[in-house]
Amino acid sequence: MAQPKPRVKSTGELISSSIRTRLWVLFVIVALKLLVLVQLLFFRDVSWWWVIAGVVPGLIIGKAADRMYLHSWDRSQGAVVARMDKLGTFVLVMYLLYLIFRNDIVEAGFGRGDIASVVVTSLAATVILMRIHLTFEGIKNVLREAGILDGDHNA
Repeated sequence: MAQPKPRVKSTGELISSSIRTRLWVLFVIVALKLLVLVQLLFFRDVSWWWVIAGVVPGLIIGKAADRMYLHSWDRSQGAVVARMDKLGTFVLVMYLLYLIFRNDIVEAGFGRGDIASVVVTSLAATVILMRIHLTFEGIKNVLREAGILDGDHNA
């Protein structure tokens, strides 16, 4: 009698629940930030250039914030997990300070009002989008190293 094939895990099962939860929360937050940004741009007299003024530093901060978590393969769970080391903890503390004081930082450079709101919102949305993107890249790299994904996989 033929042995049944072992069930292949779906991609979602190859990622720890804490990472999946964090990604869903980030998706919801970025969707809300983008809605606020659209509202600010279309119902206020603010130029798209101010969005770019938030996107550029957002890319840099998002890249730095990606260092908070190191992704690795956990054989016991059979999934990609994330852990934080000392440098990651430092980056997290700096990121939290940025979150707390970002309005003050931007308002110091742009003054109060709609422009500061657009810059802060686009900066925050870009940081979150970078974190989502780089988390997926980290997961793909771990799955490739574990031999689960081939090098050509673009999922």
